[in-house]
Amino acid sequence: MVGVYHLFRLPELIESEILRLEPDQADEFPAVLKNALGRPDELLKLLQSMCAGGRAVAATGAKRIGEENRLLTVQGLRETAAVYHAAFKNHSQAFPYFTTDRSG
Repeated sequence: MVGVYHLFRLPELIESEILRLEPDQADEFPAVLKNALGRPDELLKLLQSMCAGGRAVAATGAKRIGEENRLLTVQGLRETAAVYHAAFKNHSQAFPYFTTDRSG
């Protein structure tokens, strides 16, 4: 479906920008993630920390987060993490996505 973006289908411009980002040497996240791999409880805790206290209703299926301009915002990422956290915690499948702004 055109105009729908999710974790595995981002706009080409955003994917290009992500690839150009230099890793932040002070960022501990990659090391923490690597250490948590293979340990579901630790991964769930890490995902919960990414929600920053936000919670999502445990719903199965597609969940619209907002429009594409929120894709790389802190709030958009927190809401996406909250949807995944609720799904993993409740052993369900959820698919957070963003849509193109069609008003303009």
